[in-house]
Amino acid sequence: MASSHGLALGLSFLLLVVIVQSEKQQQNTTVVSHLPGYHGPLPFSLQTGYVEVDKGNSVRLFYYFVQSERSPVEDPVLLWLTGGPGCSAFSGLVYEIGPLSFQSHSYVDGLPELVHRPDSWTKVANIIFLDSPVGAGFSYATTDDGYKSSDTITINQIAIFLTKWYKEHSEFLLNPLYIAGDSYSGLIVPPLTFRIARGIETDAGPLLNLKGYIIGNPLTDVKIDMAAKVPYAHMMGLISDEQYEIYRESCSSVTGMPQNMRCTNCLDAIDKCLKGINTHHILEPECSEYDGNSSGDRMLLDYNSGQLPLADISSECRDTGYTMSSIWANDRAVREALGVHTETVPLWLRCNHGMPYTTDIWSSLEYHRSVTSRGYRSLIYSGDHDMTVPFIGTQAWIRSLGAVLDEWRPWYVTGQVAGFATVYFNNITFATVKGAGHIAPEYKPKQCLAMVSSWLSNKLGEETMRSRHGLAFLLLLLLFLILLILIIIMMQSEKQQKQNTTVVSHLPGYKGPLPFSLQTGYVEVDESNGVRFFYYFVQSERNPAEDPILLWLTGGPGCSGFSALVYENGPLSFQTHSYVDGLPELVYRPDSWTKVANIIFLDSPVGAGFSYSATEDGYNSSDTKTIDQIAIFLTKWYEEHPEFLSNPLYIAGDSYSGLIVPPLTLKISRGMEMGDRPVLNLKGYILGNPLTDRKTDFAARIPYAHRMGLLSDEQYKIYRESCGADTDAAQNVECTNCLESIDKCLKGINMHHILEPECPEYDGNSVGGRILLGHNNAELPLSDICSECREAGYTMSNIWANDKGVREALGVHNGTVRSWLRCNHGTPYTGDISSSVEYHRSVTTRGYRSLIYSGDHDMTWPFIGTEAWIRSLSFPVVDEWRPWYVTGQVAGFATVYSNNFTFATVKGAGHTAPEYKPKECLAMFSSWLSNRPL
Repeated sequence: MASSHGLALGLSFLLLVVIVQSEKQQQNTTVVSHLPGYHGPLPFSLQTGYVEVDKGNSVRLFYYFVQSERSPVEDPVLLWLTGGPGCSAFSGLVYEIGPLSFQSHSYVDGLPELVHRPDSWTKVANIIFLDSPVGAGFSYATTDDGYKSSDTITINQIAIFLTKWYKEHSEFLLNPLYIAGDSYSGLIVPPLTFRIARGIETDAGPLLNLKGYIIGNPLTDVKIDMAAKVPYAHMMGLISDEQYEIYRESCSSVTGMPQNMRCTNCLDAIDKCLKGINTHHILEPECSEYDGNSSGDRMLLDYNSGQLPLADISSECRDTGYTMSSIWANDRAVREALGVHTETVPLWLRCNHGMPYTTDIWSSLEYHRSVTSRGYRSLIYSGDHDMTVPFIGTQAWIRSLGAVLDEWRPWYVTGQVAGFATVYFNNITFATVKGAGHIAPEYKPKQCLAMVSSWLSNKLGEETMRSRHGLAFLLLLLLFLILLILIIIMMQSEKQQKQNTTVVSHLPGYKGPLPFSLQTGYVEVDESNGVRFFYYFVQSERNPAEDPILLWLTGGPGCSGFSALVYENGPLSFQTHSYVDGLPELVYRPDSWTKVANIIFLDSPVGAGFSYSATEDGYNSSDTKTIDQIAIFLTKWYEEHPEFLSNPLYIAGDSYSGLIVPPLTLKISRGMEMGDRPVLNLKGYILGNPLTDRKTDFAARIPYAHRMGLLSDEQYKIYRESCGADTDAAQNVECTNCLESIDKCLKGINMHHILEPECPEYDGNSVGGRILLGHNNAELPLSDICSECREAGYTMSNIWANDKGVREALGVHNGTVRSWLRCNHGTPYTGDISSSVEYHRSVTTRGYRSLIYSGDHDMTWPFIGTEAWIRSLSFPVVDEWRPWYVTGQVAGFATVYSNNFTFATVKGAGHTAPEYKPKECLAMFSSWLSNRPL
């Protein structure tokens, strides 16, 4: 009896547990005030829950509902669908547009820390983050059949979800409703919006206040979007003109699928070029979860899986943060806080690509047409550095829907160009997000919040896109800035004027002795006018006796060699982030080219840096005069430094020096042929983003702006038809009007790096009105320079070089340069060489080596212009266009021509490439010097 009684009690207890568990499973909503990993109460209202969308299979979709932080009662409701298919809405909540993010930089182990994100879209909207389709996130089914899903099944289930959700949240029925999502959701959002609209028209379901939809970098038409990838890769400088021409000739421009053996071979070559490219953001590193076998083998429709252990992920990789979500969401306490039904999802994956899912919608194009023609609004946005779903494909299908209402123009955030936008008929707005990748808000959160906020308020065309009057006012004020005048003039002693060299072991602003050998000095190059060139000579940190000598000529004309020494390829840099006032601090730069070479940084022409003339006439200079004077400088410098005569010599420089270096190299070469002494061991020359042919390089700007998504197809077509493809000079009224329109689009773009902010020293009136031939003046006080601006560091050089202690340490002749400028554009200078192309031909055909490199995000002298004049040399290709790598990542692309002529792009770099990508440029330079393939 006792045993049977005990058995009965046991069965009763088990039944009670089952009943309690069943009741818990029926609990569909949870109000979340605290979350594990977040310190303190959440600063926003969060509710989680389930909605059953298939009773037969008990399919329940999980959601996170975050109320607006502004006015939940009035602000719109956004239903957010993350892509995949199979990615959890939590991805949207913590990586894209939600109010939380992981603190990844300090993570070691344990439960990751969550922090509040200031640029969340919940600042202006209520957002339902939905785990859809079933199998994504915490959504689940109780039967195997329930997990079988497709596009159409998903759409039906989301529609059921919305109906039931609004029944439980009827207080939001009057709020405007927008269906939103990104990536693969581009195939889901338009037909779902159409279904809801039809339901409203037929009174089937609750009367929702549907207003439209929002989608980012959307997969819309598989054929169009896939076909856009190769043209986009060409536009962005990832494949060569020759490869693209073969592709166009041999492969179908519609599908991009192999049609013949030539096409197959072409696509194989393109795959090799692109195998190291991160398709989600072409400038970011490709991380270990990609197999990298070919562009077609990758997961191109949405996010990375992000299931790798943190130890396997580079600190530079976005995947570190992705992996944290798996650690966090699989924590027991987290699941309890979220109200997750126990044992329904054994292992949470940020993106579950293993579920049985059928794509049965291959194009949502007609749904766009049907929805927008009903009067619903739509915002389509694209990160312009995404190759997964390139913006040019999105433009193509949008263009097929209707005519343009508001022409392509820039939109602004805090005075900076954040992207470009066009408004079409039927309330379609298309916007690019400058510098963003596949999930635009993840890369540019502040800009995307401003975009969606303005669009929701119907003000995207009024506020975000208006001209920056405040900046214009600031520019006017800058005209009245008065440079400090040095009033103490010391008499120059004969002894000091004859002191031509100074060994510098310590520098003001640098703590301790310099970890390299630095000598400064003067060389007289015009005795009658007392013209003396100042130089900084830094010996190689490897083997000064054998390593090459580089004569480095900074651009301008009029920029000091010190600019290269501290901002580009020298061993020093300024500590900018902690500067307040006083003498700026100098620190050691680990990626200096002096690791492998001796470098003479020359202040040339006269008037640049500390170079000076004793007479006014001596300051009158030109390209040809400068070349003659530099040749004299070299002869005299070697007479004082004969121990370096046997070292290989390379003439090098960037920007405007592209007009100086080739003829100077030819002059030195001819001098040696004629028996000039001393005999130099000249080996070749190196040029970065060089001005080479004024006509070719200027003419490349507008095509480059179009390729990089700064101009619309329509603007570029008008430009080609009215202005001619080979020149940017206005020929007629239509051309003039076209150029004015282009100027308006580009006035907020930083020419030196199109993704960086444009800072106040630019006048921004027109493409041709800026200082385009070299570096920026940067004569502004630091208080007037945005903390995001590179100019803050430039201004430090003026403060530093005008310090009395600095000048004494450098051995500067007293009273010769009253106010040092990093770039002195006020010197009387004549540009009398319009093209150096033939000098390139003459030098290289003599057997000298050459390396030409271009930062691919420079619009001052775009790489496509450089490619054009290189192509005009008609040198046969020895090594075809291919990627070059640094630490396993694509650092750029390179081609080797006959006559030892190498051209390389530097991925993500601007006008002075080593300034933006120092590690990559040192690797490039070092490999080239050693005759190793890039």
